Amino acid sequence: MPTSLHGTLPCTVAAIRAGHLHDEIELRSVGASTLFATITHFSTRALGLRPGVRVRALVKPASVLLHVGEGALRIAAQNTLDATIQSIEAGAVRHEVTLSLPGGEHLAASLTRTSADRLGLHPGQPVQAVFKASAVVLARPE
Repeated sequence: MPTSLHGTLPCTVAAIRAGHLHDEIELRSVGASTLFATITHFSTRALGLRPGVRVRALVKPASVLLHVGEGALRIAAQNTLDATIQSIEAGAVRHEVTLSLPGGEHLAASLTRTSADRLGLHPGQPVQAVFKASAVVLARPE
């Protein structure tokens, strides 16, 4: 299942919480990270989701925020994954940061050069990748 995204996370559906219009899908990544996706009832049915089903979680790099430093975040975003910066590809305006997750998965974050400089980002640095459940797109491998 090729995509244009730099890094997709193989996951298993752990639980589904049905809401009025949308469902909250709880996922477990290969590295045992927990993440959440919010999708419509229609999408849950169309993908045939139920606990135990394997999916791929796709997150657009521009939706991934990076938290550097100590202390808990008090933020509305439901997904906070511990990661390590693997590499930084510097652009004139934006940088693409490749993150390694504990299970060997990779995720990308795209941020402005100004933000990357302000945070003092460098390879090997521990960070937290933060993104909203609504930023996660689920795909079911064929």
